[in-house]
Amino acid sequence: MAERENADRAVSRCAEIRAHLARRAADLSAAVRRYPTPIARCDEQLPALIEARREVLRLLEEGDATLAAAFAAAAERWDDPAARALAARAAAGLDP
Repeated sequence: MAERENADRAVSRCAEIRAHLARRAADLSAAVRRYPTPIARCDEQLPALIEARREVLRLLEEGDATLAAAFAAAAERWDDPAARALAARAAAGLDP
């Protein structure tokens, strides 16, 4: 019974992480689309946005077994308190 509950919690955590990543990918995609084209080749912000989006999309391809760890490692680098809190809850094995 406890194994089933742990498995259900892990699936729920993965679903919550994937939902967060999907929202982040959508936000980054919107930022890339809105980026002003006259200066896009002259700065470092656009490539950084594109790389951040690429990282999120790679995380969305992770399997459930490795998702929480990969997400936690990425969330440490992001300026995203919600991602860090979600990663901490996942690492602690807490329910979403």
